[in-house]
Amino acid sequence: MTLLLVSAHDTENPLPSLLSESDAIRESLRPLTERLLLTVELISDASHQKIINTFSRLAGKIEIFHYSGHANGQRLGISEGGAYSGIAGLFGLETKPRERVRPNWFF
Repeated sequence: MTLLLVSAHDTENPLPSLLSESDAIRESLRPLTERLLLTVELISDASHQKIINTFSRLAGKIEIFHYSGHANGQRLGISEGGAYSGIAGLFGLETKPRERVRPNWFF
């Protein structure tokens, strides 16, 4: 089983605990990785292209996707700027296209 652990910073509004969150998740999963029951793939400072490349490289193997970064109920922020409408938007699978804009993260 493979977990893709993605973290993304917004350079204008960084999240100070983002790296420690990823470290805590990996540490809590260490017993599973040591027993070879889980593989953790990590993308720090994730860009759209890094995420797409990792899904392509691990096609059919990723069973869990965890995103850490700026988000709300409708959008995921990524490191290269801009926002996507969830996973579907990230992969260009939205049912209705939305303009890619720089989000206001203060909800």
